Amino acid sequence: MSKVCPSCGSSCQDSQSFCPNCGAKLPASPAGQQNPPGWQSPPTWQQPTGNYQNQPPYGQNPQNPYGQNPPYGQSPQNPQVPPSNPNPYGQPAYGMGPGQQMAWFKFIIYFQLFASAVISLITGFMVLTGAHYGSDGEAEFVYAFFPGMSPVDKVYGVVLIALAVFAIVIRMQLAKFQAKGPKNYMAFLLANAVLSLVYVIAAAIALGELAGELDYSTYIVQTIWSAVLLIANYTYFKKRAGLFVN
Repeated sequence: MSKVCPSCGSSCQDSQSFCPNCGAKLPASPAGQQNPPGWQSPPTWQQPTGNYQNQPPYGQNPQNPYGQNPPYGQSPQNPQVPPSNPNPYGQPAYGMGPGQQMAWFKFIIYFQLFASAVISLITGFMVLTGAHYGSDGEAEFVYAFFPGMSPVDKVYGVVLIALAVFAIVIRMQLAKFQAKGPKNYMAFLLANAVLSLVYVIAAAIALGELAGELDYSTYIVQTIWSAVLLIANYTYFKKRAGLFVN
């Protein structure tokens, strides 16, 4: 620090007691602000010369100041490009979290298709052997008086076994996110709905006058349930068509 001469206004060092210009006595420095011997005031800062305004600091690249690769293959011209292969279980979509949007899908591949395959397989073997009528004697009695029921049951049983195998194939396609998985699943639901309806009609024709004695409730419920599943799942998989690209 420095002090000003009260006589001539010259700038003097704090350590000087008399003005070197006019010789006037200089006022003493305030207590507690004496500087140590040899101390000098720091140099006044000056604006550096040259154009530093447009120079990136520390040798950084203006297009990539942090020296990192753009994430997900983005470019400076197109920084909003999403990941090319999003993880269907890790990307929230359609306003829902990953768990919510895939809950029904997991139910289909881990329970529904397996359960459908088991039920179709058991029912198919029962129809083929006539066990759905009760004992062996009852099946022979029905086929003896209504011979048309035998081929109807045989065809129905074979188709049910084929649908059981088809259900397992579809399950593997959906689990691997294959593009044909949702289409085959729609075909599976449609086949179940149509098969129950066709079997009821064929059985009614084979029974003739006793068609009214046949219990249609189970087949009607199965047809309606398959139709409801078909409509609901068509909308569900249509919204998620982008996930099934393999």
